[in-house]
This record gives sequence, structure tokens and C-alpha cells, in this order.
Amino acid sequence: MTQRGRPTDGVDPSVVKHQLERWLIEVLDLDAEIQALSVPTWSGHGDQNWFVSVRDRAEVAASVREWVLRIENPTSVDLGVDFGLPFEVFSALSNFSDVPVPRSIALELSSEYFGAPFFITERVRGREVADHPPYAFAGWLWEASVEEQRRVANSVIDTVANLHLVDTRQASFAFLQDGRTTIGTDSALARWRLLLDRCDDGRAAKAARSMWPRLLDGRRDDPPSRSICWGEARLANMIFTDCTVGALLDFEDVKLGAPEADVGSLLFRDEMMTQGLGLQPIPGFPSEGETLERFGSLLGRDLENIQWWKDFAQFRYLVKRALRA
Repeated sequence: MTQRGRPTDGVDPSVVKHQLERWLIEVLDLDAEIQALSVPTWSGHGDQNWFVSVRDRAEVAASVREWVLRIENPTSVDLGVDFGLPFEVFSALSNFSDVPVPRSIALELSSEYFGAPFFITERVRGREVADHPPYAFAGWLWEASVEEQRRVANSVIDTVANLHLVDTRQASFAFLQDGRTTIGTDSALARWRLLLDRCDDGRAAKAARSMWPRLLDGRRDDPPSRSICWGEARLANMIFTDCTVGALLDFEDVKLGAPEADVGSLLFRDEMMTQGLGLQPIPGFPSEGETLERFGSLLGRDLENIQWWKDFAQFRYLVKRALRA
């Protein structure tokens, strides 16, 4: 069944409040009051997302904790993603790297409280870059000075490259090799081909199928070492503090592979949100060549076959569109 509208539409916030307070006392032994509950502006069509403000009733002068509650949506399109995997990524990255991600609070795999598993992370305050309206048409990034725009772009590149430099040989990242995500390009291609085979013959699916032979022909060997790849590398999946990345969000498609996968995704998504809509690129953003040069200097090698990776990002986008049609 394909989910229409946001998954929080029609959900009674008072029920969410009651069930979360019940879970807090029964599982965490925390007698807490939910003081505020709201839906983030970035909440999309996948799982339920709620901003939650919590105060411990046992502490007279307790400070308010700000969390994000994410509840699995069983009626959303099944992309074959392990629900708890992003939580584990947040936990490992926040504890064993300096990559900015929300701090993990708790993961509940039982469906007793909300009819589905859920997890809680710390809320990261900041600004989002919206897809609607396009960020190259309106919003704080469009209104920023050229120098501020350049600082944003450089922070994005530096943060994503820093993710790729995380040493995945650490025991804390062993979960990325337990079969719940893809490892290498061949594995990723096979996964997305299987998802495409589930699609009807709509416009997006036909476009994706037309790209498949080109992807197979242009495929090259992976680099010797594989990095953590975000999988959803785009501006809308980041929180910004001033002109600096404050957090990377949405690790549902995390995998081990070539950094080019994320770089290709960043470039494709930016082109789609600017040139693809008949809009001019953000003036302060670097050219593709400048972007690749900065990534290369940070990663210690030249990036290869980048047009193929942009095509693969477009292919994944089309498959998701087809699945949700």
C-alpha cells in the first residue's frame, strides 16, 4: 500500500503524548511530562516524525529535553530498509567520530506502544534548506550573501568528506557489515534493480528502466577501501547552524561503498533543484569542478567516473518516485 500525504496526518497528538509518557515510565523508569508535541516542517512521506519537549517531573528545576520521536510507518513504501539501522548509525557516529549527527536516546523494537517500532534522538536546533519552495528561488539560503552561500557549500563538502574518512574498521561500525545494508556498487545496483522490478510501468519506472543499460555499461571497479556512504546526500537532509552543518539526517539508505556515491547524489540533487526547474544555481556555490577538487583534496585522491554516479543518483530517485506512484 502506498502512503498518501504525511504519515502524521490524522494522528491524534494526545494519543502519541499518552503512549510516549507510558513508555517512558514503564521502560526508562522516567516520570516525565510531554510539554509540547509538533510535526517538523521537514517530515516527509516515510515514517512519523515528532518534535517532543520533555520535562522530568521528579526534578523541581528540571530543564526541558528536546527530542525527535520517529515511529515506523508500516503503510509507507517498503524500500527494504532496516528501521533501526539509522539509530545505530547515529549512535556510532556521535560516539566515535566528529561527524555532526543527532545523539541517540533510545530504540524500541516492540510494537506495543505505537503499533510499530520507534526510536528517539536528540533534537538539533537550526535551519533547514527547503525543497518547497526550491532553495534557489526563496528562503534563507537564497537570501544569504555570496560569501555566506560559499561557507554553506564548503561546510557541506567538508562534513560529507569527513563522514567518508571515518574508520569503519572500528568495532563500533561492525553492524554495517552484518547484511542489513549493501556493501559495494554491485550490491547496491542489485538492490535497486530488485526494487525497480516491483514497479508498474509508469513514467518514472520507464525512465529508470531506460537508464539501466547505461548504468551497467559504465560501471567501474570500486576503490580499494570502502567508506560509510550517507545514501541521501542532499541539502534538505541537513540542519544548519548559521552557515555550518549542524547535523546530517536520514541515514535510511546508508551503505559501505565509494564516496563518489554521495558526491554524485549531492551534485544531481542540486542540479535537479536549480537547472532542472529552470533556476540559476546558487551564486556562492562552487562549480562541479571546484566541488570535485575540494572533495579530492580532503579524501586524498581524485574522484572518478562522477557522471556515472550522478546517473545512479538519478536512477535511485526515479525508482523511489515509481514505488510511491
